[in-house]
Amino acid sequence: MKYMLICLIPAILFLGCVAAIYLLEIRLLFKWFRRRLQKQPTARMLTTRPAAFLHAFSVIGLLCLAWAYFVEPYRLEICTVTIPTGKLTNTSFRIVQISDLHCEKKIRLEPRLVEEINRLKPDLAVFTGD
Repeated sequence: MKYMLICLIPAILFLGCVAAIYLLEIRLLFKWFRRRLQKQPTARMLTTRPAAFLHAFSVIGLLCLAWAYFVEPYRLEICTVTIPTGKLTNTSFRIVQISDLHCEKKIRLEPRLVEEINRLKPDLAVFTGD
């Protein structure tokens, strides 16, 4: 139990920082919008250095989410590793190892994955999950 809590600390800190960035961004934009409605000066409110950093971090976070949703599920990475051994002389044995599929209801990579595995002509296919 103690080990599990120690492993969760980085994730909790990361999520806390992400939440803080978006809460501060929302607060800043709400304050700017309220001042605009009240016809108060807002000239440099969104362009100060801290506000620019906040906007940049917010946009980077949104781009990471877009990458994770629109690009990564369709990305197939194939790495070829040759392992020489004295036990298999004058022959070869091809193993295809599959992992990190993260399958969901929406079919994305699965049809292409089967085609790629067949194209590699493996002697053995292993699925190791995450």
